[in-house]
Amino acid sequence: MKNKRIERLMAISLMLILTACTAQSISTSVPSSIVSLPTESATIVPSVITPALSATLAPGQPIQYLEFSDLTEAEAAATFPLWIPAFIPDDLEFYRAWHSNYADGNENIRILYAEPGEPRDASRKMLDLQMTRTEEVISRETITRPLKVNALDIREVQVRGQTGFTYWTQSGAGGNSSILTWREGKFNIHLSLFGDWPQPDEMNPHRLDDLLVKIAESLQTTYPTAGVTPQVMPPVSPTATPDCQPATGVTIDVRRLSDTTAVLHASGLQPGEIPFIFYGTSIIGHSMRREASGFAKTVDEHGEFSFELIGLQPLEGQANATWDIRLVHRRGVACAAITLP
Repeated sequence: MKNKRIERLMAISLMLILTACTAQSISTSVPSSIVSLPTESATIVPSVITPALSATLAPGQPIQYLEFSDLTEAEAAATFPLWIPAFIPDDLEFYRAWHSNYADGNENIRILYAEPGEPRDASRKMLDLQMTRTEEVISRETITRPLKVNALDIREVQVRGQTGFTYWTQSGAGGNSSILTWREGKFNIHLSLFGDWPQPDEMNPHRLDDLLVKIAESLQTTYPTAGVTPQVMPPVSPTATPDCQPATGVTIDVRRLSDTTAVLHASGLQPGEIPFIFYGTSIIGHSMRREASGFAKTVDEHGEFSFELIGLQPLEGQANATWDIRLVHRRGVACAAITLP
């Protein structure tokens, strides 16, 4: 009897020792603080990440996360031009923007527009716009991938000359959401409406599709302006398209990336200068011109400069569009053209 009692006590002691060792192993294998996320009152809050810790992050967890109450600051933080809607339904106001970088090289900008009211009121009308630079191509499979969203009634649509998808999701206080997503160039675009809109449901799952497409078609590019030194800008007025002025040794090449995007590459420029780009298309009675300037990345030490031209969709009534492109630099104006799609 005594031996059995001793055996039970030894077994209990061994279990306690194993439990303590396991708990210690778990607590020391995971850092107690990996990412510092922004609080609701913060304007810009960078995360604190070391290269050694980045490998421990979950795939969808950002290694840097910034929050902005000023849209121009978000534009400056992004390494690519932002697409801002020219048409915003019900005069929703800019509320907040977020910028995220991920360990796999993906970069995301999220811009939220909201109806005026109490910030914690989830029933307010809201428009959520997200741009993600990623290699992942949007498809039905990526939308419905496990652990993403419960996408209902997925429907294929045409938007900005691309194939996209609309669907809806069920929610609680914020109401059901209507979503439009598509890929353009290197970017996945995601638009959603939630709050006090006419609710999508089983009876009418796509009631907000037309509104989402209208917002998408109005997207216009803006350009990063961080780090610009005004005195190095070329002395050319942006109010008129300059004539071509070839310069010895300067070449410009434009290659198609998709039906609505192209990449411009220039060589022979002066290291450190910041060029100015005009590109436009026109038909009788209608034209469109875009300008790109104030780039955070200047011409490199080899005189090379590249820039992605986006939003090159045909005008209404055009089957395709020929875009006239002018790159203004210190020694002249280089010209090229491309027809899309």
